Amino acid sequence: MPSNTIRICGVAYRVVFVTDEELPDDAGQIQSRHCLIRIRRSAPNDRRAEVLLHEIVHGICYECHLPLDEQTVATLAAGLYGVLRDNPVMRFENMRTGEETP
Repeated sequence: MPSNTIRICGVAYRVVFVTDEELPDDAGQIQSRHCLIRIRRSAPNDRRAEVLLHEIVHGICYECHLPLDEQTVATLAAGLYGVLRDNPVMRFENMRTGEETP
């Protein structure tokens, strides 16, 4: 799988970073029918990561036919991002190896 591709519920989505002109009104956007996630390149790294997680939650909703409103998606994405950022032991590579992060 190419490095700019992620799987959401088994479906490969291409992730592209775009200019402010290409995405003037949002920090990110998912086009589920085209399996495409667009993220604004100018955002700081932490913000891009949080926006990507937000769009992934939208993708899960689409693929699983789960009708969540925008506020619920935003809350879930922000909460999950905080947990993953603040708890290095939650990183998946640690789960596979059983290693603990100091």
